[in-house]
Amino acid sequence: MLISGTLTRMVQTYIGPVLISVNPFKQMPYFGEKEIEMYQGAAPYENPPHIYALADNMYRNMIIDGENQCVIISGESGAGKTVAAKYIMSYVSRVSGGGPKVQGKYFEIQFSPGGEPDGGKISNFLLEKSRVVTRNPGERSFHIFYQLIEGASADQKSNLGITNLDYYFYLNQSGSYKVDDINDRKDFQETLHAMNVIGIFADEQAMVLQIVAGVLHMGNLSFKEVGNYAAVESEEFLAFPAFLLGIDQERLKEKLTSRKMDSKWGGRSESINVTLNVEQACYTRDALSKALHARIFDYLVDEEYVQEGIKWTAIDYFNNKIVCDLIENKVKQANDLVGTLMKCTPHYIRCIKPNETKKPRDWEENRVKHQVEYLGLKENIRVRRAGYAYRRVFKKFLQRYAILTKETWPSWRGDPKQGVVHLLRSVNMDPDQHQLGKTKIFIKAPESLFLLEEMRERKYDAYARAIQKAWRRYAARKKYVKMREEDLLLNKKERRRNSINRNFVGDYIGMEDLPELRQFIGKREKVEFADAVTKYDRRFKSVKRDLVLTPKFVYLIGREKVKDGPMKGQVKEVLKRKIELERILTISLSTLQDDFFILHEQEYDSLLESVFKTEFISLLSKRYEERMQRKLPLRFSNTLEMKVRKDNWGPWSAGSSRQIQFIQGNGNMAVLKPSSKTLQVSIGPGLPKNSRSHQNGVVKGFHNTSQWPPLNSQPTQRIPYQGTKSDRPSLPRPGANFAEQHARIQHNLDFLKVPEQGAAGARRQMTNRPPPAGGRPKPQPKPKPQVPQCKALYAYDAQDTDELSFNAEDVIEIVREDPSGWWIGRLRGKQGLFPNNYVAKI
Repeated sequence: MLISGTLTRMVQTYIGPVLISVNPFKQMPYFGEKEIEMYQGAAPYENPPHIYALADNMYRNMIIDGENQCVIISGESGAGKTVAAKYIMSYVSRVSGGGPKVQGKYFEIQFSPGGEPDGGKISNFLLEKSRVVTRNPGERSFHIFYQLIEGASADQKSNLGITNLDYYFYLNQSGSYKVDDINDRKDFQETLHAMNVIGIFADEQAMVLQIVAGVLHMGNLSFKEVGNYAAVESEEFLAFPAFLLGIDQERLKEKLTSRKMDSKWGGRSESINVTLNVEQACYTRDALSKALHARIFDYLVDEEYVQEGIKWTAIDYFNNKIVCDLIENKVKQANDLVGTLMKCTPHYIRCIKPNETKKPRDWEENRVKHQVEYLGLKENIRVRRAGYAYRRVFKKFLQRYAILTKETWPSWRGDPKQGVVHLLRSVNMDPDQHQLGKTKIFIKAPESLFLLEEMRERKYDAYARAIQKAWRRYAARKKYVKMREEDLLLNKKERRRNSINRNFVGDYIGMEDLPELRQFIGKREKVEFADAVTKYDRRFKSVKRDLVLTPKFVYLIGREKVKDGPMKGQVKEVLKRKIELERILTISLSTLQDDFFILHEQEYDSLLESVFKTEFISLLSKRYEERMQRKLPLRFSNTLEMKVRKDNWGPWSAGSSRQIQFIQGNGNMAVLKPSSKTLQVSIGPGLPKNSRSHQNGVVKGFHNTSQWPPLNSQPTQRIPYQGTKSDRPSLPRPGANFAEQHARIQHNLDFLKVPEQGAAGARRQMTNRPPPAGGRPKPQPKPKPQVPQCKALYAYDAQDTDELSFNAEDVIEIVREDPSGWWIGRLRGKQGLFPNNYVAKI
């Protein structure tokens, strides 16, 4: 798996909770904003293994559990430990509110209770000072040396004595100067810019670069043996390091070739100079160079933050050569580090160096096997198979998963162990997958832990959605009422009655519950508007599309049958268009009451029909103006042009535009007459163009009321007759036919007679009692309701006085259907408007 993967991409995989990372020796495109969005807040099993997944898990655990977190990164030199640490820090900085380019060698970061970084401890334990003076074949020293030589200006090179890379002994030992995908000249300018950003300006930058160049020149000093003592082999090489470091040349030579020692004799102290041999002089030179480089680092990170008043504290821990430090009796430092780590929840990264050539797509199997052995990866796998991947104190376990049951939320009252048992039973976890110790629970498979995490996330998600829904409803009422008052179509287009006097809803298809549609939208993209609309193609053939508006894009989502593969024949959602708001040119509409509009875009246009066009255009205009700092152009005409996408086949390949003509007709339903390049739309008159809504629901400027029955209409009242007596009919005169007619009428009304013993007695007289052994006759089936009905698919809260509120599963009587999408119905004795896409006809 690792072999095949490292030849083509960045390899990261898991052994239980341990992340295994192979250095690809090239810049990989898997650490950008897209990946940050993908892994932020995602469950561990949702995405492929990635260092961002581990970093997000650390950050979320810290926020949720309130516990310190640490990551232990191990691997040999060149395996990618520093890069791994950089990616972790940049991710944490990004998701916690910092900038996207924060980098550095951090050891500890301190966070506020809200998850914002507010301090920390910085250490140079990652700074491999030995790299200044020596390194393995094929390895480079610190990047700043190469950046300075490649990127320095002519004046800087002259002042600092900068020449070629192979001139400097500290750089020419390994024979490696260039690295693929690294541009030292460009990176040097970025380094200078970064120093400017954090407040290190020209004078201090010059001092830093002066010391960096001084270290390079120091490496060119060599020594010869003169009378068993060391002497500088060529004193001309002393000039530049002494000049750059600002010290006397003779004083520098003295300190490199001798050492001052204090001695006590007979209660007296005296200092003597001890001359060094060649080996000791070389060691002193290198020690000075490493110390200078380390002091530059400390100045840039520890001292600069102190000067700026940031709450950071420097701690001197050992570097990553643990064995050497222990040999030199720096045991205290190791104990301090272990003590710090014991206070944290650990996470692990094992870095693997696939080759010595430091080239991509090169794999040395024996070297990798050796690293697998000493990193203990085989043992990790054995423990993973036989042991328990997760363990947690009862109290902490209850605290994390308390939301799963009513009995444990907000806190469990009783024995913590019994509370854990209750939680495990509530999720039906297999007893083979866990064990309870005296104070901790042990869970074997990560999948069981993922189950708990997923159920927990679902609970929180449900409550969050409820809160968000309530807040959005409140905010929408305020925002949409204001937008409705700022009607963009006022005095420009005839209106439908129900489209003008209603509140905006936004999401008419329930995007939150449709992952098949959400997959096309950014993870944190807010859906401003969503509705099922009709789209017309170049031949004016209609097709259903889901129209979605976010602050950045307009989406058109369709459905197609899968043509091959295991899902052949199944219908699948397909993203048809994704239009950046910046690419929208204008919106065209007619002046009649139809629901058509054309979205003009730079490439080609889209002819759409939506009953909620006013709401969509209002929201689109608002977002467009925010992004473009100008208003969205709206064009009104009864002859509209539509630019179509060019095809290279068929009778429609010629010509790149179509025309839509709107004419006055009859009725409220649009009648379409398509031809080859023209679509004629005929529709009756609507409300006047100056019609606008009113707070009490009355439409101003409304006319032609005879075609709309009033809401909540009452039975017609009896009005007294106002005519003369001569107009009134007289009683019929007695005649031969009157009695006969009267008798016939009486015969016809016999069914109205009620017997003395009441209706029950009459029924007993007309029916025979069934025999004792006989069964009762089956009851007649209830007559089907004569009034059409529909069943609510979702709950809806009325947002105006003339609307109906209902819950999911409620059955509503349909009084009248309307092409606007707002029907009139009756529920629990109240009559009002409701959106038809919230219901299904029975």
